[in-house]
Amino acid sequence: MKNIIGNKTISLLSFDANASQSSYQLRKLEQPVIQKLEATIEKLEGLSQVYLCARGNCFKNKAIHDRFIDQDLAKLFLVGEKAKYHLSNASDRRIEYYEKKLKVGKNINNEIESHIKECNKIIKNKPESSGIQGQISNKCRDFILSQSQKSLEGWQIFFLSFLHNNGKPREFKRSSPFISLTYGWDKLKIARKFALERSSYGKGIIFIYSLNSGWPYYIRAKGLIDQLKANNVQWYKDIHHEILLINGMYPHFLVGLFEVSSKRTLKFILNPWIYEQFKQNREFNYTEGVDINQVSFDKFAQSLDYQGYFHHESGKQIEYVSDFNTFKRNRVFRV
Repeated sequence: MKNIIGNKTISLLSFDANASQSSYQLRKLEQPVIQKLEATIEKLEGLSQVYLCARGNCFKNKAIHDRFIDQDLAKLFLVGEKAKYHLSNASDRRIEYYEKKLKVGKNINNEIESHIKECNKIIKNKPESSGIQGQISNKCRDFILSQSQKSLEGWQIFFLSFLHNNGKPREFKRSSPFISLTYGWDKLKIARKFALERSSYGKGIIFIYSLNSGWPYYIRAKGLIDQLKANNVQWYKDIHHEILLINGMYPHFLVGLFEVSSKRTLKFILNPWIYEQFKQNREFNYTEGVDINQVSFDKFAQSLDYQGYFHHESGKQIEYVSDFNTFKRNRVFRV
């Protein structure tokens, strides 16, 4: 990725970080900032404590894309990118059991049992040519359901991640609590494919995200596949090097984004809060993320059509979800 940042044909840009306004002017990065950015990317890609990830995306049409670049970047870098679960238009049947709302009891067991049936149905309906085979047995189901509450929470996330990884049913995808990222040396190539293959206007966005590998709110597709294999299910190979991130991307770890077209990479826009740090010759803190003045968070998040949000206390690996109507917080199941 450092080589792409250093490509002379790409515009390297950012803007002044100001949480009280949504207007901004993109400008070219100064040479010392570019050098700091290149050194940071190289460092993050070499650290075992970090997955430097990419996520390809596009909008419904060119007008929305242009508005995002011209008007919504300040909001993005203050609010982050959230899973569909948090959108106002999420399906009525949101994934209620992915939050810790219930006491220990049969409710989560019933939900997991329902997921197992759905997973087995998906596996059974795959064509023979896919190479998918096996079933989660009744013996395996009974063993899972006999586990402790903490283990059940982990299994709940496991089966929800299976449904997300499969891409169906549509009802689940419309309100999924996950977003998909890719990591590894081919991450930009893979993210570019996803950004452009669904685009009707020839452009897309690639987010660059620094994920702390010790954070307990994500699942690697490789681990999902290995666990399925341990339960006698042969699933697809992890050709996209996928990470399923619960809730979404915190702005504090969002390094920046690429704007790409079908022909080339047009520009890279650095997170303005990281930009401010780099101008002061300060390092990016990959464990805590960049400091952000989020005084306008509620206003910006709701203008992006989010009805809820996720958060955690600094230095603690416990995540919560809340909504803007009640402000009550519920602990999120962890892996």
